[in-house]
Amino acid sequence: MGFSFQGIHSKEKKLKARITGYPMLPAFRNNTESIPGRSGILDFGMEYSERIIPVECSVFPEQDFSALVHRIDEINGWLNPYRGVQPLIFDEYPDRYFMARLNTEISMERVSRAAGTFSLEFICPNPFGYAVEDEVFSIAAEGKTTVNRQKGNLISEPIFELKAVMDSTSSYVDIEVNGELVRVKGKLAEGETFVLDTAKLTAKVVDSNTRETLRNGLSQLDELVFPELNPGGNEVLVSVSGAAFTELTIQGRSRWV
Repeated sequence: MGFSFQGIHSKEKKLKARITGYPMLPAFRNNTESIPGRSGILDFGMEYSERIIPVECSVFPEQDFSALVHRIDEINGWLNPYRGVQPLIFDEYPDRYFMARLNTEISMERVSRAAGTFSLEFICPNPFGYAVEDEVFSIAAEGKTTVNRQKGNLISEPIFELKAVMDSTSSYVDIEVNGELVRVKGKLAEGETFVLDTAKLTAKVVDSNTRETLRNGLSQLDELVFPELNPGGNEVLVSVSGAAFTELTIQGRSRWV
């Protein structure tokens, strides 16, 4: 077994690797407050903290110590945390990736003149695992559609991409997701796509072909609503007024806790 980091597998670096302590849930912070004279505490919920993943590695035996040093230099360059978080995929969990970097220094214990073992500790500032092959849903007609998320076990923060022709400032397209209403109003030309990103809390209009950003889209939202998707079924209702609807694409951003 092993892992892939920055798109390079540990076997390519002549490493054997295994996870030694995968937390079922990442650490979390409880938001509570005690009040003098009152039993118990007030519970204001919780937030997940970072995820820590420890990994044990061993270097395949080299011909001599000089070759081992060269191998270590390659590994150091590959894992260099200066580059920031990078995609991390474990062979045990091939369907998801984490955005991670090293959290602590590496110290190798030599088991022979030309081989050694060491421990890695990866930190994931975003503790969730995301689908390697994400779920994408396409809606090409007005009315109600059930979007069924089959991957992940956590509410996701999708990207909505709307294609429609709206010639008037009074035109609009309503996208209702599980009862939450997003109204996109104003002008949208053929060849333009309105993009709503729930994770980033942003909206923009892009060129449908080049993906170049043409303008900020927040002003075209009737209200700042950024719908999420539940695992399993989600009801999506599309309706229009004074507009020609073409397509709504939803990138699920399915994820695991």
